[in-house]
Amino acid sequence: MWENETKQSQQAAALFCRPVQESSDAVLLVQSVLCLAAVIICVAVRAMLPGAWQELRTQGNAVLSSGIGFEEDTEFARFASAAFEQAEIAFENTFGTLEETPGIGGFGPETDGEVPEGASLEEVSFEQVFQIPLRGTVTSGFGFRENPLTGKSEFHLGTDIAASAGTPVAAALSGQVCRTGYSAGRGNYIVIRHGNGIQTLYQHLECGFVRAGEVIASGQLIALSGQTGQVTGPHLHIEVLVDGICVNPACALPELSE
Repeated sequence: MWENETKQSQQAAALFCRPVQESSDAVLLVQSVLCLAAVIICVAVRAMLPGAWQELRTQGNAVLSSGIGFEEDTEFARFASAAFEQAEIAFENTFGTLEETPGIGGFGPETDGEVPEGASLEEVSFEQVFQIPLRGTVTSGFGFRENPLTGKSEFHLGTDIAASAGTPVAAALSGQVCRTGYSAGRGNYIVIRHGNGIQTLYQHLECGFVRAGEVIASGQLIALSGQTGQVTGPHLHIEVLVDGICVNPACALPELSE
């Protein structure tokens, strides 16, 4: 049914949209100071209060994994979202990778032909029936490939489906939204938890219609595709994770086989 909705009404209902491209030295300075302060506090607590370190880590993970959603595309919302992203990166650098954090920008770290930690080439079987989130042309599959932005051989953590900006994106499976946000690599993104350790990630979105904590149905409209973040053109990047490990989305969606 959502396929018949007009793009105008969809965008009017969006909870987050493509950020306005703008630069502010003052904002960057404040973000840098906040992140530096967070790291200093973490280091100080670890040195002075060893017993509280595990509790700080537990609470920090809980806050970061819950996500932050903003209902308006305002300058303050964009600043706060960017500050949250920087704080998350600083926290991850201090404590290590969060259990449920998908790959930044769709690529794993550079390796010498080895599958990076947090990804697996093993075939996975799913009892659940996944729905294709968007109809389009698969332009890049899961696994090693040349990064079109850097020219380096890297591990692609998901599958790219080319589609015009503004194409409806549906949830591949019923579940609960655990995160929505924006980052320089992912652009606008949504992470959905489906139970049994399964998660799906949708990124480079033009705008989204769901917020963290919302329960959604399989096939429900969640966003419009776009070209936010690090991209060379409009497309949807989708990742499928099992117990925090990225697996080939084609295992869940055979339509995505190249």
